[in-house]
Amino acid sequence: MNTTSATATSRYSWYVVSVLLMVYMVHHLDRMVLTLLLEPIGREFHFSDSQLGLLAGLAYAVPFAIAGLPLGMLADRVNRVRLLTVLVTVWSGLTALASMATGFWTLLLARVGVAASEAGGTPTNMSIITDQVAPERRSSAFGLYYMGAGLGTIIGFSAAGAAAAAYGWRAGFLVAGVPGLILAVVVATTLRDPPRRRDESARAPVAPPIGRALRMIWNNKPALHVMTATAIIGMFGIGLMTWLPVLMIRGHGVDVGKVGAIMAFAIAPLGALSSLIGGRIGDVLFARGRTSIATFMTVAAVVVIVATAAGIASASLTGLVVGFAIHTFAQLQISAPSYSIVMHYVAPEIRAVSASVIQLGINVLGFGVGAQAIGLLSDAMHPWAGAESLRYAMLVFSATGLWALVHFVLAARAIRRAEGPRLA
Repeated sequence: MNTTSATATSRYSWYVVSVLLMVYMVHHLDRMVLTLLLEPIGREFHFSDSQLGLLAGLAYAVPFAIAGLPLGMLADRVNRVRLLTVLVTVWSGLTALASMATGFWTLLLARVGVAASEAGGTPTNMSIITDQVAPERRSSAFGLYYMGAGLGTIIGFSAAGAAAAAYGWRAGFLVAGVPGLILAVVVATTLRDPPRRRDESARAPVAPPIGRALRMIWNNKPALHVMTATAIIGMFGIGLMTWLPVLMIRGHGVDVGKVGAIMAFAIAPLGALSSLIGGRIGDVLFARGRTSIATFMTVAAVVVIVATAAGIASASLTGLVVGFAIHTFAQLQISAPSYSIVMHYVAPEIRAVSASVIQLGINVLGFGVGAQAIGLLSDAMHPWAGAESLRYAMLVFSATGLWALVHFVLAARAIRRAEGPRLA
């Protein structure tokens, strides 16, 4: 390949990553916009915290779990650009349609559809990035991709929060859903599906049956422990972030417009910056040895747990926001390096399925266990804790972060064994 064609290929590769970053922006916004709107929705329809937890939690987690692995397998077998176009169209369209909800069941059905279609988003994107970007640059590419969470919150939550404050919560869903429909056209018309290849071979691998793929993951201890730790710390983050806007409104008297602005401008920018930093750190540590990445992720997890608990316990809005800003910065340091490690250790023919397993763990545990558990705990504590029941429920749940630390330590040990004496 001559210099000109190599440069063009490199530019196109980063264009692909940039478009997939925008896909993840709308993915994250459409997944999380409900959390911004929970309190006004609950007031209009007189929902309990358990009902709100169900909408934010199990209504997303169960269909996500059902659709996750089949869509991951599909992404390992079909044209990924076409698949992604369909998925973005479906989840964005259903988010916009949620603006016409008439009660619990219509909101539930919209949430179910968003979850099922989003289950295939990140596995498909991760598979495309892995085949499009060279191994030594993948962690940076994943870091850029994961900026989507922060950027989606900055742009989407500020706009959706302002729209909801001015015109009601239904306008918030419209603002969140419509951009994805436009982006689906960009994906369909400007991206092409890259060839599937091994890092050091031109041979295109054949995707195995799901049972064999799962056994391959189970027997791959470095990948297994990183995937488990990432899923648990993701559960921790999603569960608590789901209820953060509600805690701001109830505990500190903030309206939905100000909550959107706080999420967009005080918390999300650190997440976007952190994704880039975490991706770059991942590339540097990858060159030094994979054990270093596991150690780095363990330290980041400790910061997440401590900062979050301190923020929830704080009596001031400033303390709460600072705690969750640090939480967001530290947690997103973990995302890019963890995917880089997993994509390095698993076979190329199961990369999309492996990404699906991680996403399943994060979202099923985060929404299905985390968000739901906090809502149930809040209702259970209300008779004696009153208005502070949600704060206490979130504090109790924050102890689950310790579980992730165990697996980060186990991951470091497994990676050390896999890499051999050269890392000693």
